[in-house]
Amino acid sequence: MKDRRPVDELSVEELEEILRVRKREARLERLRSMDKDTESGRLDPLAPKPVEPRPTPLPTDYRRFQDVGATAQFRPRTVEDESRKTAEGEKAERQPRRVRWDWVRDKSLLVIELAVLAALVVVLLSLRETLQEVNREASQAQQARLSVLPTPTATPLIAVVLPGESGGV
Repeated sequence: MKDRRPVDELSVEELEEILRVRKREARLERLRSMDKDTESGRLDPLAPKPVEPRPTPLPTDYRRFQDVGATAQFRPRTVEDESRKTAEGEKAERQPRRVRWDWVRDKSLLVIELAVLAALVVVLLSLRETLQEVNREASQAQQARLSVLPTPTATPLIAVVLPGESGGV
């Protein structure tokens, strides 16, 4: 049953509730009218139109590195590629292997690093031996210096004469 009271007799909270109810009814009415215009009544009329999905392009940046690095000669090939080569009449001649300079450079640097490491070990061992020899010579020189010097004896600085003793020192 509708409330028939005049607006002046309603409280602020009651007026706000009435306004909320009317806005909701107006919104529902707009949605129903839009629902009739759209093909499917289940779609949200306020949602943006769906975008057709496009497949993302495949990355091709990796191809610029295909002939670089240690695995450049070992790319996977399918069996069909190999059978197609022999079917086309290509001779299965063995081509001479090219010199892989990057491999040679890496191995020569490894040999140089090992030689430097061995030289460092030799230098450290000779340094240790030299240090022991210097210590031995220093201790011998100290022993020789001590044997040449007379044995020190303690002498009093003040002569003390006790009563009953004779003499003077």
